[in-house]
Amino acid sequence: MDLSEEVRQANKREFADFLDQD
Repeated sequence: MDLSEEVRQANKREFADFLDQD
């Protein structure tokens, strides 16, 4: 897996968590 791809997945999870907070 590419590093950028891993970061992309992490950002997606963090963003989903941010939306879930609301």
